[in-house]
Amino acid sequence: MLILCSFVSADWCYQETANESSICGGLSTGTYSCSGTWDDGNNKGCNLSYDGNWSSLGMASSGNEAYLYINYSKPANATNSSLWQIKEGDGGVSNNSIFSDCWNLTSLQFRLYSDNTGVDVNDFDCYNGSHWRNIARDLSNPQLYEEAMWWNITTSTSNTCTCAGLNTNWEIDLSNSCNLTSSCDLGTGELTFTGIGTFRCNETLEVADMGSLAVDQHIIVQDNCRIIIG
Repeated sequence: MLILCSFVSADWCYQETANESSICGGLSTGTYSCSGTWDDGNNKGCNLSYDGNWSSLGMASSGNEAYLYINYSKPANATNSSLWQIKEGDGGVSNNSIFSDCWNLTSLQFRLYSDNTGVDVNDFDCYNGSHWRNIARDLSNPQLYEEAMWWNITTSTSNTCTCAGLNTNWEIDLSNSCNLTSSCDLGTGELTFTGIGTFRCNETLEVADMGSLAVDQHIIVQDNCRIIIG
């Protein structure tokens, strides 16, 4: 009785927006905030720099500066080899390393800066607890398109995807992305969940009781799945 564990894209997890979770670990507790003067009248407001549309853009209005601040909550087991993906004003998309002193904060704090005072520049910075450090700069124009995170998630050596067996409690770490492909009978055992992610059921699962799911915890019931409780 085994559950096969599969990990998404060799441990790389894409998160489009800071306040929406991603199935492989990204958390939904990030935030956005805007300051300065944005070019709202020409449909280039701040929200267009983080709306998930890599074709739309925001920028400061003529003669002004504007800032977009982004906080990402780091998922469990994310490593400092994770990358910040940005689309600069010239239309180029790049994956950028994050300075270790910025990474070491509890949450990742980024800033997008648009200078439309005639300098025509945009900056992409991270905060290290005392000052902003520049990760990328475009000197061609002040347009800010989009950003996202590529988390590099370390695979845990503790695999919770194996059926615990008859009359045994089983705790599944949802970050392991478990996929039930063989029948599992826990008898009097209970099934509970930890972590953030998704459990896929493709076979019969019998349990005495099953714990409830929290926000960002999901079970996908597929064609051959039967969950018998009690």
